[in-house]
Amino acid sequence: MIDLNDIAYCGPAPVPGEIWSAWNSDPTLVGALCAAFVVASMQGAVPRNRMLAAIGVLAIAFVSPFCAMTSALFSARAAHHLVVIAVAAPMIAWAIPFYPNRWCRVGFERSREAISRQASLDTVSRQARSLLGTSGEGRRASLPLAPTFIAATVTLWGWHVPAFYTAALTETWLYWLMQLSLLGTATLFWRALFTAPAPQALIAIAATIGQMGLLGALLTFAPEPMYLHHMVAPVAWGLTPLADQQLAGLIMWVPGNIPYAILGWVIARRMWRLQEAAA
Repeated sequence: MIDLNDIAYCGPAPVPGEIWSAWNSDPTLVGALCAAFVVASMQGAVPRNRMLAAIGVLAIAFVSPFCAMTSALFSARAAHHLVVIAVAAPMIAWAIPFYPNRWCRVGFERSREAISRQASLDTVSRQARSLLGTSGEGRRASLPLAPTFIAATVTLWGWHVPAFYTAALTETWLYWLMQLSLLGTATLFWRALFTAPAPQALIAIAATIGQMGLLGALLTFAPEPMYLHHMVAPVAWGLTPLADQQLAGLIMWVPGNIPYAILGWVIARRMWRLQEAAA
């Protein structure tokens, strides 16, 4: 029989009046974050700032009372997973130096200067071909998109299987296996997205939105609660276990897809601009 208070890492489920005292002071975790901070501080200005932001997000996820909230509410766990895979992971992926064709970098540099007065029509056409995947240069710089998508998807779905989820909350090493596998596979997938030619990236983003939406829908419309560790604690927060699970599904379904939708919009907008400039 599972003890519903036996949460391996984040501690027992807090009640509302205790939440702001439920900080995580695990010395191993704090030491790891401090070591990462020191290493990141030694990098150049741009990767340093990006990595420090990612470390800050991870500190919020695992040191602040947010961690304890995940012991009480499955909806908080869903939000926590999204912070890991859709906020921290892309920050880490963008912080690690890499050197793709700049027209395959679909993220956050402005493209206007590249289609400037100095660029000839031939140059713009060549850049557009690279973005569209007809040049080998961008492909050589990319991580394999399909395998990283599959790995991230299987990992996300796998840890939402009730038996695996329950095991992760009763064994500390399984808890960290869950968190590190989610973060690692998501980081590789975001890195592949940042370097992939636009059409492939858009397909992968659409597939990601689809699978996240499907997982969210399954949680939202399940007829009964599925996760044993969240059968009691949600009541103290004014939620039934089923309502908590439904809220988790909605979080996964809608807010969880916003980062991917934003990236898809950026890619599509840049691709349209380059095609227009090359016409």
